Amino acid sequence: MLLLLMVLFSLACASESIRGVPPENQSLYSPLPEDPTKWRCLDDTAKVIPYSSINDNLCDCSDCSDEPGTNASQERALFYCNNEGFTPRNILNYKINDGVCDCCDCSDEYLREPFSRGKSCSELNDEFQRILNTELENYRAGVTALKKLKSKTKDNTDDPNSAENVHFQIDGLTTYSVDLKTALNNVEENLQSLEESYRCKLFEESPQLFEYENLNVTFITDSVVSVFSHAQMLSNAFNELKFILNNLYETYNRKLNDKVVIKNMKQFAELEMKFKKSFQPDGRLDGTQRDQINEYLNEELPTFLFEGKSKYTPEIIVAKSNFIQRIINVKYKTKDLTLDGIKQFQQIADDIIENHDINFQDGAVKSFTDSYMSFMSKYEDSLYAIDFPENFSDTFSELLLFIGKEAPNIAVDSGTEGSDWGVMRIVQGAFDRMNFFSTSLQSYRSQIKFMKEQRLSLKKKLRKTEKKIIELKQKLNDQGGEYSESQLIHKQVGTLLNNLKDFCVDSELNSYIYRLCYSNDKGGDIVQIENKPDGNKVVIGRYRGFTIDTNSKYDVYLQSLKYRYPNTEVGNHLSSDTVEIGKEEILLGNLPDLNNGLILEYRGGTKCWDGPLRSATIQMRCAPDFKIESVSEPTRCSYVFEMTGPLGCDPHFHYERPNWLI
Repeated sequence: MLLLLMVLFSLACASESIRGVPPENQSLYSPLPEDPTKWRCLDDTAKVIPYSSINDNLCDCSDCSDEPGTNASQERALFYCNNEGFTPRNILNYKINDGVCDCCDCSDEYLREPFSRGKSCSELNDEFQRILNTELENYRAGVTALKKLKSKTKDNTDDPNSAENVHFQIDGLTTYSVDLKTALNNVEENLQSLEESYRCKLFEESPQLFEYENLNVTFITDSVVSVFSHAQMLSNAFNELKFILNNLYETYNRKLNDKVVIKNMKQFAELEMKFKKSFQPDGRLDGTQRDQINEYLNEELPTFLFEGKSKYTPEIIVAKSNFIQRIINVKYKTKDLTLDGIKQFQQIADDIIENHDINFQDGAVKSFTDSYMSFMSKYEDSLYAIDFPENFSDTFSELLLFIGKEAPNIAVDSGTEGSDWGVMRIVQGAFDRMNFFSTSLQSYRSQIKFMKEQRLSLKKKLRKTEKKIIELKQKLNDQGGEYSESQLIHKQVGTLLNNLKDFCVDSELNSYIYRLCYSNDKGGDIVQIENKPDGNKVVIGRYRGFTIDTNSKYDVYLQSLKYRYPNTEVGNHLSSDTVEIGKEEILLGNLPDLNNGLILEYRGGTKCWDGPLRSATIQMRCAPDFKIESVSEPTRCSYVFEMTGPLGCDPHFHYERPNWLI
């Protein structure tokens, strides 16, 4: 079976993809199963043509589906550029074999050497990375400037519980969450690569150990560590809360006759007696069992397999593995009892805190309240159930079968202990830990262990952050302050503009000085001044309002990139053609969303000679400084200004790296 899989895998790797077809559609161009020399047309499955006729520059199918990689079709069709090392994209088929490499891998120019090749995909990727870093750095500086601008305005958003400030808290946590996910993804990718290298090295040095670890021992030990560590934490929480309640039981003033306290203390005494008779959580025992199981699976068994001998008899080796199974089975049955006990204790504590008679001023109750609040601050985010993975039991059973099979092959070393070895007793110095691994394997294992600890830490932080985000969103919902993103941006920009006084920007362009002014009480205007002494002044428009334009934001941003980075080619490769005339797909991920789409409208300017009143539209782009970068006049007396400034920043933006970006 394994040989068959290897043959099939090698055949799959050897097969060539069809030029001009995206990976998700390659299966449509598979030959007929019954005759690998034939293929069916996509529009008419009754029509079968020779497989070799695909991409022969002649349309054999009525829809030309047999020519995805040529320009034989007279219809508007797309050619897929794989562009390994940069973003894949589609180009229109008329661009194929026109002498210009529209794909950065030049796959569209397969008939002859192109006369215009351009930069390679890897060069474009490097170019884009530099631009991306600059854009994100500029965005961060813009958001910082926006916060400073906000702090200078007299608005009513100082209340930390206001809807706007809660949104800002959510934004900060969401940014942190994205960073955590990125870090977690990097750790998991590196861990996967490291584990693959380790397995290859292990196979070379010890096939027996390789077979052992191929039983997914890492999965077993990770599961044991995760469940037993969480059980240890819950056991500690159980005993701490029991201690806090017991302290109240011993010290509260019974003479005050607080019925709520008396009732709950009676329930606590009964509950404590019940737990004494049934089970007692022990965090030290949970930790010891975890460490012993981990030691047996990661040190003792690999030593036996590597050396082929042991101081234990085969019967003892098998008995130890069976004992571990019993420990795990007990944990299966009891892991939720501790959490249930904590919840019962919490019900007692919550009832006392919420309903005790505050007029009695019992010092013991006050001390208990402080202790319980401290307990919740320490454990609240960790009081949840955790289970073994679904396939843990089957995987562990396979390991036990393997141990039972291999144990008789292990020779008993001289000086072997008898059956009084003491189940799971840890003997200091019994093994020279890790000495059965080469230096390189030890290094791999150390790195893998460290990265797994990193992964666990990041997962905990991510879970805590996402929980806080959910709580804040629920808070907004309860307050009725949930806005759509465009509504929130509109509200925030409006608040800033309403509190902005005597704001002006001067920029020199094309022999003119353009002065844009705004004030919350005076409105504002745009004036064009000839850049010379006593130069003529023309009012282009007076402030009329603002809008948030999200429809054209992506197109505007791409054109802005091309304008601001004129010495690069990358902008020409960041859009993908579509079959719809005049429509392109922008391949930037969500990068354009760092701009909020702010448009300032200025109307009613000085009348043009024999024409309309002048007017202007200000397109604001995120940056730390206010500056007019360009001005154009697409129609007579109607101007478009490209302007930068913190008002153009979307503080809710979180960059999501597209899949193609490596």
